[in-house]
Amino acid sequence: MKFRIVACCTANFHVNSSKDPQASIRLDAHNSPPDTMATRRWVVHTLACWVLATYCVQNAAAVEDFPAVVGAYEVQFDGDVLSIASATDTSTRVWETVSGTPFIQVSGGTFAVKETSGMFTVTSDAKWSTNNVTVAGWQHAGARAAASGSLHGIEVVGTVSSPSAQFFFVLTLTADASGLNFALEVNRSSVAAPWQGLRATSDDYPADRIALVYASPSDEVIFGMGSSYTYLNLKGRTVPVITSEQGVGRGLEPVTFLLNLLKNGAGGNWHTTYAPVPHYVTSRNVSFHLSNTQYSVFDFSASDSISVEVVTGADSLVLQGALLSAASPLKVRRPCAC
Repeated sequence: MKFRIVACCTANFHVNSSKDPQASIRLDAHNSPPDTMATRRWVVHTLACWVLATYCVQNAAAVEDFPAVVGAYEVQFDGDVLSIASATDTSTRVWETVSGTPFIQVSGGTFAVKETSGMFTVTSDAKWSTNNVTVAGWQHAGARAAASGSLHGIEVVGTVSSPSAQFFFVLTLTADASGLNFALEVNRSSVAAPWQGLRATSDDYPADRIALVYASPSDEVIFGMGSSYTYLNLKGRTVPVITSEQGVGRGLEPVTFLLNLLKNGAGGNWHTTYAPVPHYVTSRNVSFHLSNTQYSVFDFSASDSISVEVVTGADSLVLQGALLSAASPLKVRRPCAC
């Protein structure tokens, strides 16, 4: 399907279908801002617009408009929210992004792990992060879907950006008998400003972590994340996924405080466990499973959203897993090749 791209200097793209065989591009560039930094950012975003526009024109026959049906699910994008719903009942959304919030975040920074007698202290500090996501459209997954043995597959394509860096992303969705598999891949090569005075943050601290942010109702109850003995409902809490000694006390005071102070953290905390599992089930009968084996953090602390971050390292920015929705909790399960 041919398409028309309307781009602006804020790097927000809208893909509109067109029956015109001559696919056209229009760049709406407002007057340059008067201050120097804003002008530099404007130049970066304008360059990013042209890069993505060129990519989309070269793939004009493949990129499609939404909605897209993937197995038993329908994928929709309304220009703001990307959502996944049951194909037979589109009013029931299994997964959706948060309005006005970038659902993909790429960042770079420092990461260190200290081990003492089987207890781990993780120090993670993101020095920069992207703050904008642009969805260009979707295309058939083709060979990727066939290789995975799935019944249907699509790729949602677009860009992730900050004022000084630009990345391409491909969100591959493939359906099989047990649910919807996803693989989010980000091209770590950035389009960063080479002009003097604008620091390329992705060069100072290479992109080494990726996060998926999506909606979660305030009354949603969240269960799982492996063997844990402290809280049944994890809503409102942040759970790191790392195997360690459980600790003695695990939050029970003053035992935990004294052991952490005198025995190098031997007291642990409420989430330290021998058997963490990056998988949870909600009161809406939705199951989310992360396949990555790298260090990850499930942040359930926000009232309206969930963030799943994986520290992948700079060599491969990939976040993958599976999503499943069913009519009852007993059916919200799938074989796990952990």
